[in-house]
Amino acid sequence: MYDKDDVDALRRHLGRLRAKATKLGEIDRRIEEAYDTHDVDQALYLKRVSASYVKNRRELAKRLMDMEHCLVEAEADIPNPNWTAPPWLLQEWMASIDEVLTDIVGCPPEAWICYGAGKDHMDEGEYLQAVEEFSRAIEIYPGMADAFMERGIAYCILEEFERGIEDFNEAIRLEPDNAGAYCNRGLAWFELDDPERALQDYDEAIRLDPKEPTARKNKGLLFFLEGDLVQALRCYDEALRIAPKHADAYESRADVYEQMGLNMPAEQDRAHARYLRNRRRPKTRSD
Repeated sequence: MYDKDDVDALRRHLGRLRAKATKLGEIDRRIEEAYDTHDVDQALYLKRVSASYVKNRRELAKRLMDMEHCLVEAEADIPNPNWTAPPWLLQEWMASIDEVLTDIVGCPPEAWICYGAGKDHMDEGEYLQAVEEFSRAIEIYPGMADAFMERGIAYCILEEFERGIEDFNEAIRLEPDNAGAYCNRGLAWFELDDPERALQDYDEAIRLDPKEPTARKNKGLLFFLEGDLVQALRCYDEALRIAPKHADAYESRADVYEQMGLNMPAEQDRAHARYLRNRRRPKTRSD
């Protein structure tokens, strides 16, 4: 099934990937040093990097295992329909791993510090300050898709939807599989009274991340406001199948039932939404 060139290509790509994997040991050392020295700036940097690092390291480990398995089968010439063109697949993988390492290692710590400061301003509701910090992060490292997306969200909260769309466009250009950027851009199109583009973006977000309920809820709201109650109900049903403890989705579906004249299921959904919200509240003591 594989000729000698295929097997040699597999060996070369796997060797390069093993070399790249060793670079991640550098991140482990930097994390340990930051915790040991209690460096505040470095802690802000790691606050964001760590989540990406863990996710990407898992992905790297999976790719390594897949490629090792592929090489064993290629050397033994074992037929496997999943590896009909391994060199091309591996080249694509190598490109994705390069992006992973750029995200983790290549981005300057100063950019992540500005990004972390921007996130803190977002949490405090200080959206103008957040825009400033995300802009600094982008100036330092224009390849930071997360900074573009967060700045786009801040712009949308400030009702500057066109600028938000520009940032979401850039986030998508940098990360074409960024479901969150599509979902947020869809919301911006919705606010600009362009439901057709909004639906296109919601559908793409769902395709990219079928287990995330937000785009389905947004579609439900769009259909509800457009008067298509059947489609709205279907969207909320799908969202609740994915996230059965989402109180807001129950509340929104109750609105749809109410408009349909189905008062009993509407009240049941509202009661369930109240139950879910109340169970999240901490218990108090009277003594």
